[in-house]
Amino acid sequence: MPARLGILAHGFLRVRCPACREERLVPFSCKGRGFCPSCGGRRMADTAAWLVDRVLPEVPVRQWVLTLPFALRYRLAYDAELTAAVLHEFLRAVFAGLRRRARRECGVPRGQCGAVVFVQRFGDALNLNVHFHALVLDGVYDARGEGRPEFHALGPPSVEELAGITALPLCRPAGCGQRAAGAARRRPAGLPAEAALARRDGGVRVPRCHGPMRILAAIHPPDAAAAILECLGLPARPPPAASARRPVGLFDPDPEWFRDPEWSRE
Repeated sequence: MPARLGILAHGFLRVRCPACREERLVPFSCKGRGFCPSCGGRRMADTAAWLVDRVLPEVPVRQWVLTLPFALRYRLAYDAELTAAVLHEFLRAVFAGLRRRARRECGVPRGQCGAVVFVQRFGDALNLNVHFHALVLDGVYDARGEGRPEFHALGPPSVEELAGITALPLCRPAGCGQRAAGAARRRPAGLPAEAALARRDGGVRVPRCHGPMRILAAIHPPDAAAAILECLGLPARPPPAASARRPVGLFDPDPEWFRDPEWSRE
């Protein structure tokens, strides 16, 4: 069954934005809390392609990973507002370091930074480990002049800068209590955290107007799905299942990459 997920030929939802009238076809997904190789691989490939094609510019990018103490990991696991606060302080410290170095090395007084962050909630052993993976532009944009902003690349951060980020109050368990108390005061009375988070989540959104999509129909029959896909010029038949390939390893007497001059033993 997992091999049928994420393929339009096996059924889909027709959704529309009420504001801009844009329509999309969304293939069925398991939406389960377990681990689906088909859905996970498809989302990973779609997200990577979206970042490369539409989000990240062609400039150097550095990955920042922020891990937290055990006591703070457990607190962030169920407190979305505190997670957002820690992430905000982390990015503010990283951006401040980039702007300081841009002023000192490139003479840019007010550099503009950018980042894409993914919140990872488990470790290698599937243990609870809330941490952040941030793809940060390794430099700043200078928008003082006319026309397109100019990007100024910077080198790697210093040890002192890294030590300053790890010393943030919200990166320590002692500093998360005050932030959690402030978040609780801002939450509407009678609205639990789970309900507030569900109300804030708008589901699928349109890139054009960022409005929520509404479901118009669910197409289950294969013949109906094929007819709609053919009218739209999309593949009406599912892709063929490829056979498993033998991995290239130590037991391959003559792997193809071994004959490449770049990997030659000479």
